[in-house]
This record gives sequence, C-alpha cells and structure tokens, in this order.
Amino acid sequence: MIERFKEQYHDMTLTDLLLYMLKDSGYEEHMRVAGEEDRLDNLAELKQSIFDYETTAGEETNLQTYLQHIALFTSGDRDSGKDAVNMMTIHTAKGLEFPYVFICGLNEGIFPSRRAGTERQLEEERRLAYVAFTRAETKLFLTDAEGIDAIGQFRYPSRFIFNAEKSNLEYIVDLNSDLADETKRIATKQKEKFSRKLDYTIGDKVDHEFFGIGVIIDVEADNLVYVIKFNNINTPRRIDSGVTMSRV
Repeated sequence: MIERFKEQYHDMTLTDLLLYMLKDSGYEEHMRVAGEEDRLDNLAELKQSIFDYETTAGEETNLQTYLQHIALFTSGDRDSGKDAVNMMTIHTAKGLEFPYVFICGLNEGIFPSRRAGTERQLEEERRLAYVAFTRAETKLFLTDAEGIDAIGQFRYPSRFIFNAEKSNLEYIVDLNSDLADETKRIATKQKEKFSRKLDYTIGDKVDHEFFGIGVIIDVEADNLVYVIKFNNINTPRRIDSGVTMSRV
C-alpha cells in the first residue's frame, strides 16, 4: 500500500490522499470500532487542517508544500514580545486573569465535548466553562461557529452560551432561533439519556434490527452502552442502550 501511494500521491489532492489512505488501511474504521474517540478527534482535526490549507493557500498545493507549511509552527518561531495574544487551554488558564478573554469553539460537541457521555462528565465540562468565563477582568467574548464541521455534522451553539442567560450578554449577531431550539433539543435528549435505565445484563441474548442476534459481553454503565458480540460479525460492537432491541 505504501509503495502504491508513493507512486500515486503526486496526482492526488491532499484531501483525497488522506481519505484514501485512511480507507485502504482500515485505520479510521478500526478506531471507530475500538471507540477511540480521542484519536478520531485528532483525525478530524487533521482533515480540517488539510481542508483549510487547500482552500486558503491560493496556489497549487501538494504534500511537500503542506509539510513545509506545518513545519513553520514550532516553538522556535513564536514571537517573544509582550505585545501579543496569549493562546492557551482553559486548564492552563486556571488561577490567571486577563483584561480581555476570547473563548472559541463554543459549540455542542466541542464545548461541551461529545465525549461528555455521563451526567458527571457534563457537569465537569460546565465547571470548566465557569473557570473560562471568570478569567476575564474587563470583557469576555464568547464565540461559536455555524455550518458543517470536519466530520460532516452541523454545528450548533453550545448550551453554555444559554446558561449565561441572554440578559447578561450583548449579542453582536443574534443567534438564529432554529439553532437555539436545536441546542435545547440536544440538551433535553441528553438529559433523558442520563435518566435511562439499563434493561440488559452480561450474558443476555438480544436481537438487533440491523445486526441480528448477539450476546452482551460487557456493559459500560457510565456510558449507557452495551458491548455485544453478534453472531454474524467477528468484532464486538458498542451499542447505545437507547437503541431498540428485543430479548431472545
């Protein structure tokens, strides 16, 4: 596979090169089956990085120019002057304060993270949002993004924006009411999931509409997920407890 791509990559766009490599190697599918959310998020960031580069480079791009481009972002290239923007994670900002604070990426699935699959994890994200909001001494800027994200899902504003209450905010652009309603629907659906009870235990035999007959080999109680070995599939699958199945 490596030899084949060495011969073909000159005639492919960067996006096509990455997508074909992920597909042919089976790497991305392996990550999905294994539930490696962190690595899948990293892949999504890589896809977005390549897409952004191809659309903004303003000239013909290839693998070599992209690698040269990202090589510029090293610690040695940072401006050491004081008149600069500090970019940091919220965890790094704990205990610090700044006159002006910009919080980027306030979208469902980013903040709160899509990995916040339990009520405890969601509340930890909410506490982290409080930490971020209270770093500002003079002005706090909250930003979200609309459109489609790197993994093909529509972006919705974070519930944390609404938790701040509209009376406390000055909207530069009013949020579309349909987007706000969808965020509330997502939050309500997640709350319903948290109140769900697990109907099956390890060893139960179930019938899934798509995958057929299988046996539950593990239960992830925190995530409300069953791990099921289906008769017709070699690899066990993680199935959300909200999916309709019947006991056999």
